[in-house]
Amino acid sequence: MGLAGCQTTTLETDVERKPVAIRFGGFDIEVTTHSRATLADACTALNYYRYTDGSQTGSKLITASDDGFGTFTDEMPWGTHHLYFIGHKSEVTDFADGIATFDRVSDTFTHHMTLTVDENTDTEQTITLVRRVAKFELVAKDALPENLASVEIQITGGAMSVDVESGFGGEEVVQNKVITVPSSNIGKRNCIFSSYLFLPEGVTEVDITVFTKDADGEELMEYLFEDVEVKRNTITRYSGLMFGKKPSFELSVDDEWDEVNEWEF
Repeated sequence: MGLAGCQTTTLETDVERKPVAIRFGGFDIEVTTHSRATLADACTALNYYRYTDGSQTGSKLITASDDGFGTFTDEMPWGTHHLYFIGHKSEVTDFADGIATFDRVSDTFTHHMTLTVDENTDTEQTITLVRRVAKFELVAKDALPENLASVEIQITGGAMSVDVESGFGGEEVVQNKVITVPSSNIGKRNCIFSSYLFLPEGVTEVDITVFTKDADGEELMEYLFEDVEVKRNTITRYSGLMFGKKPSFELSVDDEWDEVNEWEF
């Protein structure tokens, strides 16, 4: 049988490449007075994704235990690439269309850039990660009772995913975080229970329910905080007496964050 023509398939491994060193230069949390955090203090894992012509062409997971955490080199084919960077302390369970989904929400920083690789491309690129979460804190000013085993924070209105480029959260979900109370904290005052959340576009308020439970999972007390004002890169802190007959709470700015809104209760 004769062939009318010959088709050649070029694999990506045959394409001319250029090594580009990526360095994480710090954190821009949108406030000039912020003291720069070291990378390992802020996150324990870095996820990197490279997209070319709409398809994923490279990825890398770097952890704080790896040598040279914060710097890596990607052998990029010549052309225009979209690069996505995610720093966090949890696990990315899915990444598609620039959206990262997590098993749980931790302090999270992201960055997106478009890079054209050719003979003129700088082989050293420094990026700055931007914080993408809001944080809720509950401070128990009174002593933790002996029968307290766990605290569950349930947030309605936040998201478990984030758009790496815009920083907006994805679909609104009910987010649960269970915090085990160590026996060494029983009897202590001013204990802090916290949870992070991504904010979908336009969301400025969420509802938060806090449950305290004993070792058998039986509910001790329930606290409902409605229309809680939340903002990216801001800590919303409720503090007060949690375990009295009439719990009372108070709302408050932390130098490590753009803002901290504090409420007494």
